[in-house]
Amino acid sequence: MASLKTAVESCGYTRVTTFIQSGNVIFNSDEKNAERISDTLEIRIIKTFGITSRVVVLSQSKLQKIITGVPEDWKKQNDI
Repeated sequence: MASLKTAVESCGYTRVTTFIQSGNVIFNSDEKNAERISDTLEIRIIKTFGITSRVVVLSQSKLQKIITGVPEDWKKQNDI
């Protein structure tokens, strides 16, 4: 995932980290438009890896809402 991290950093995003070898990337951006970020990353992935991949961008607040909404019984499992 080091090459993915480097690709995202090359777009100007900061504090880039990949998550559990899944292709998920967490980063900071001054750009607030998720569609623009998504487009930028999709183009970078094509240029860097030669593959077309749909990129979904979630804001920190959106991700936090998802995490907060995880069912309580899921939180008790050891595999989360």
